[in-house]
Amino acid sequence: MEYDEQISELLSQAESLTEGLSDLGFKLLREGFNKRDENSLTFEKDVAKARRGVEKAVHLLRALGNKLEKQQEQQSK
Repeated sequence: MEYDEQISELLSQAESLTEGLSDLGFKLLREGFNKRDENSLTFEKDVAKARRGVEKAVHLLRALGNKLEKQQEQQSK
């Protein structure tokens, strides 16, 4: 598997993880407000931190993919 294919696959997985963490965060917020559950709200903050970390990874993977694409274009000239 080429590097660009691996990066594309990792990017897809990271984006799916980001969506899953967002969904979980919203569920925890709803539960926290509806049931007035402080634990759910605290847990949601941790989930949000994890989501932001994965979003950073997505950004870095995109940048790496762009860099590899430019390098391949230069090599093919």
